[in-house]
Amino acid sequence: MLLLKYQDSTITLNPSMGNAWGFKLAFTIGFVVLGAVELGGKGNDWRRLFSVRGALIFSLISSLVFSVFHFMIGAYFSGLFVLSALLYLYKNRQLYAINTIYIPLFCFATLRIIGVIFSEAPIGAIDKTISFFVLPLSYSFFRLQNATLLRILKLFFRSLGVYMTVSFAFWFCNLYLLGISPIEWIAMGKVELFGSSGFNCVVGWCGYSHPSYISLILLPAMLSGFFLWYNKEVRCFEVSIFVIGVLLIELAMASRIGVIATFFLITLSLLYYTYLKKRRYLKYCLTTAMLLVATIFVVGGEKITEQIKDQRRSIDRRLAMDYISNHFWWGIGTGRQDIALEQGEKKLADTLPKREVILPKTFTHNQYLGDMVQFGIWGLVGLTAILLTLGVYAFRQQDYLLQTFLAFYMLFMTIDEPLYVQEGITRFLVLLTFFVALTHSNRQKTNLFFSYENNIYIFSTPRVSYCQRLGSLRGSPLMSTTIPPSSLYG
Repeated sequence: MLLLKYQDSTITLNPSMGNAWGFKLAFTIGFVVLGAVELGGKGNDWRRLFSVRGALIFSLISSLVFSVFHFMIGAYFSGLFVLSALLYLYKNRQLYAINTIYIPLFCFATLRIIGVIFSEAPIGAIDKTISFFVLPLSYSFFRLQNATLLRILKLFFRSLGVYMTVSFAFWFCNLYLLGISPIEWIAMGKVELFGSSGFNCVVGWCGYSHPSYISLILLPAMLSGFFLWYNKEVRCFEVSIFVIGVLLIELAMASRIGVIATFFLITLSLLYYTYLKKRRYLKYCLTTAMLLVATIFVVGGEKITEQIKDQRRSIDRRLAMDYISNHFWWGIGTGRQDIALEQGEKKLADTLPKREVILPKTFTHNQYLGDMVQFGIWGLVGLTAILLTLGVYAFRQQDYLLQTFLAFYMLFMTIDEPLYVQEGITRFLVLLTFFVALTHSNRQKTNLFFSYENNIYIFSTPRVSYCQRLGSLRGSPLMSTTIPPSSLYG
């Protein structure tokens, strides 16, 4: 129902396709079948799927997979995950310490709230900030085994494979109706069809078709495939097909950042795994990669520059830098970049180049500059603190998924603002919190136990003596600090 209800208002599909409900139904069936086989098969008890734990796992998977659709669908499934985590907490009464790497993230979210309070921004701008708190906190309400999280990751990877399969079917149907071959379509680049962008003919069936933000899910799914292959959870052939599919989808959507990031992540992953497995060949691989990049830029440098050049983003960056130079210590406030850019456009109207297409101002399309426009230098400090903290954690844990995920997002932040719009915030937080949980699942969590006695909740940890004294005063024994596996996963 959500897939049929939410459709991006900018999407105009081929009239012959209607609302593409058949393609949405095909994806839903594929997703359900994959989930049933992966979670309910192989000797597992099917009744466990209909428990509170089963609801938690389903909502977690759905929050990952359906974030590729319309941002409202992603928000609903993220909310369902938070609700399931709360229900799991209520049933099991086991609370865990929050991961301290989220502290800079909470500080950044607090800065966004301050940016609403001390500016003329509408109070509704706080809504986007809630996700920065509730999604990381939800992972302190439960604990899943590493094997379970790997199966969820596998289901996420394969579900995105189903998404691409349906997208190819939708694209080929449109190509057939238009009488165009796939090669001709890719050669045309960006086109306008049926009153909207041509990439709607590729992924418009799902109700959301922004190429860059779809890449925010497809490319982490590709990284997940590499990770699963290294851990012998999937076969090399399956990952190879997925990578080819991602490249074709990116080319069909004419996503410049998507194509560049795909090759970047493939190269980075090859070097990473060469370092792990065949370290003696690393210097040869590095040399080959550098020569290949140099050759590409020497042979097709002008064409690459022409493709990457974006007049709109260049003007927005110039307007942002002008605003920052006059508002270094504090910006215009949360969610008001459009006003700052419009003011700069009027001020510099005589010096700006003539625009090929006149579009309304929205945001800077650069996360680093955009946060400075909103919060001054403190916005850049907050964003840097988040990325630096997560980066240090990823390298200390030697975590491939987090390292490459952060590298991709840091690259993407130079051409867009995933932490400014809801679809970007949802995608970033859903993936980040899951990857951190996967990394942390091999470590012992700090348990914060609580029991309900005489209408009072009693919390205790191995290092908290106050609760021990409270327990002895009440004459009630403390709960054991060792949780049997059956109480966690049964």
